[in-house]
Amino acid sequence: MLVFSRYFVLLLVILGAAATSASNPLETPSRLRSTPCRGAPLEAKCFWATVPEDRADPDSRTIDLWVVIVPARSGASAEPVLFFPGGPGQATKALMGSSLRSYREALARRDAVYIGQRGTDYPNPLHCRSLSTEATRFFGRLFDAREIGRCYRETVQHSDPNLYGTPQYVEDLADVLDLLNYRRVVLWGGSGGTRTALAFLRAQPDRVVAAALLGVSPLDFAMPLPFAGFVDRAWQRVVDECGAQSSCREAYPNLDASLDMVRRRLEEQSVPVEFQDLAGSSVTAEMSLADFAYALRGMLYGSRTIARLPGLVTRAARTGDLSTFALLHFSRSRSLFGGAVALGVHLSVYCSEDVPWIEPALVDGAVRGTLLGRYLVDEYSAACGEWPVEPVAAAWREPVASDVPVLLVSGYFDPSTPDLAAESVMKRLSNSRHVVVRSAGHDAGFGCLAPSVDRFLAEGSHENLDTECALEPRRFLTP
Repeated sequence: MLVFSRYFVLLLVILGAAATSASNPLETPSRLRSTPCRGAPLEAKCFWATVPEDRADPDSRTIDLWVVIVPARSGASAEPVLFFPGGPGQATKALMGSSLRSYREALARRDAVYIGQRGTDYPNPLHCRSLSTEATRFFGRLFDAREIGRCYRETVQHSDPNLYGTPQYVEDLADVLDLLNYRRVVLWGGSGGTRTALAFLRAQPDRVVAAALLGVSPLDFAMPLPFAGFVDRAWQRVVDECGAQSSCREAYPNLDASLDMVRRRLEEQSVPVEFQDLAGSSVTAEMSLADFAYALRGMLYGSRTIARLPGLVTRAARTGDLSTFALLHFSRSRSLFGGAVALGVHLSVYCSEDVPWIEPALVDGAVRGTLLGRYLVDEYSAACGEWPVEPVAAAWREPVASDVPVLLVSGYFDPSTPDLAAESVMKRLSNSRHVVVRSAGHDAGFGCLAPSVDRFLAEGSHENLDTECALEPRRFLTP
């Protein structure tokens, strides 16, 4: 956890340090305070921005958001690129390294702006770390209702969980951009951050020059209900693509049957697994079908693990060894409770924007026959029972219409934000282009397509982008 000291500076110093295109003085300079940059590039300028927790109540407590500006290398910035984190609940600063490396053309002429999402970082984190550090705690369940309830009771002592969703973040963004005197922006959103981008585009249409949406999460999809179907769809694409490659087909001729063999074994009962955790300690746990399905879903996120999947599933069917799946399941589950994601924010978003909109009568039909089944729906529903927040208004979930240039990017194997999700969103985006990266999972916006996303961010147009590499299929590892 990074802790920053605070001090006040004169308004002109703030404006000069931020390298913004300011034309009018700020009315409330004390709401924007310079702070040392720790964990940011040397050229970065960092600030605390003070915003009200409850914008409907002028007397409500205030919260501070960490703001980082990396000035354009050219020294004369066009409209900045505003980056939105995913998760939901990821800290915005976690995007700095990958975005600064990947989008050098755009960030030569545009400032990179990172405005922290409330509740994801110091001084007001809603982390809800697990009380237990035992690896076995993460098997057989995703959430511990007692821990969630305890965290909620602690959280309400200093924060209102109702005020830590996407709508409040969008209001924060507009407010802080005004303080920085950025009039118009280019948007970049990844995964859950695409929802923020879409909501901001609707709320502030005149401020948006263009938007890049990588791994699109529609406002009207009631997560996690679709995830079970998405996982099966992504796995079938692995099977089909493997079958289309002679080396993979010869090495793994019965890939679907191999998965069914593992599935049947786990449907009968959980099985003991042994693996080494990230600290090198030996762990023994009981792995359920839900644990395995969640691990498989995690492997479909990354291009490298996708390449290994045919071999890993075949080996698991032949030998019964699920240790690799167990390690990945443990690693992904622990990240929810270890600080990589602010779980309180994660739940405030899911429990107000998604779970209340899942119709119980439709669940069984939506998940019937899938590998993941009801697991995530039941886990999130139980967690939301311990994290009571008000649902967003129905109108907030309506699809967004816009005519600004929008680039949508999807991974062919993505089990969370697949290409069909982007297609549903682009129906009302009249000036949009959708690129599906055939080799990618949830990481489609980086890798070979990064130069195209970079060019889009630089020029604010999806015309004349070189996306040929997106057609290259995923090559699977074989013996």
